[in-house]
Amino acid sequence: MGFERAFGRFAGLLLALALTGSASAQQGEALLIQDSAAWGYDAWNAELTLAGINYTQIGSADLAAENLNQYDMVVTVSVSGGTYNQRLMQKTAEFESFVQQGGVLIWSGCTQSGETPYPDPPFGGTNEYGTDSNNVIADAAHPLMDGVVPPVSGSSASHNYFANVPVGAEIQLTHSQNGNPVLYTLYEGNGLLIATGATWEFGWNAGWENAKILVNAIDWGWAFDPCMGNDNDGDGWTDCDHDCDDNDPTIHPGAVEICDDGIDQNCDQQVDEYADEDGDGYTNCDGDCNDYEALAYPGSTELCDYVDNDCEGWIAQGVDEDGD
Repeated sequence: MGFERAFGRFAGLLLALALTGSASAQQGEALLIQDSAAWGYDAWNAELTLAGINYTQIGSADLAAENLNQYDMVVTVSVSGGTYNQRLMQKTAEFESFVQQGGVLIWSGCTQSGETPYPDPPFGGTNEYGTDSNNVIADAAHPLMDGVVPPVSGSSASHNYFANVPVGAEIQLTHSQNGNPVLYTLYEGNGLLIATGATWEFGWNAGWENAKILVNAIDWGWAFDPCMGNDNDGDGWTDCDHDCDDNDPTIHPGAVEICDDGIDQNCDQQVDEYADEDGDGYTNCDGDCNDYEALAYPGSTELCDYVDNDCEGWIAQGVDEDGD
């Protein structure tokens, strides 16, 4: 998607870069944190300009004093050294707040061996060094994979991968040797995190498959619409609350899962799952009439406890209500 625009027009960008992308440029809506061009290639400057996005570029030394919340999108770059990485991680809490309030953060964990500390992404997760020449596509339908054809190659396709990614992370690329995430996205609060360990900038110059994802990240990230909490179906849950179908009031987190209908009612990314909430060996899909009462299930012994223990539709048979 627009990958070729990074080539052929590069010479024509020089003037635009000088006017739009310099550190002295008037404040824009995107922030590029870059001490030097990653791998020696100004991939982000070129693509932000080609996308028509106004941006401000700062060095990591200026990051501590920067108010991230005045931007819509923040971008960090690959292979920038241990000092750069350390300065990013000192700002972790503010990066998290920026995303939660509706910002888009494109976070690069890509580094080289010895450039410690490796930058751990916001919201948890561990960044590990481990090169991989061909990453594996885990979600071909995701917008970040638009136009990307396997193998996702480069030299290397990634230098890093992530362990212990946050709950709710959606994985787009994995390491071909150990299966760990190389690229994932996370909706947190009203915003979006895109975290990668891939060598996007290097591939951008060489024309490798992983370079297309850099362009997709800019286009998709910039088009991201922060969730404002609209509840279209009136069920008390919004997109911000992870309602997976905001046009159906029977579908939302915590809803009762209906058996054998092919629909994920409770938005846990499982369809017709057989949950056994009370641990009695029976679920609602097995005819458990009360999955929050361990003494109630088909075939259980009926007790005088005002519970339909055997799930036959009768409650507490044998009770002497009038005491005679």
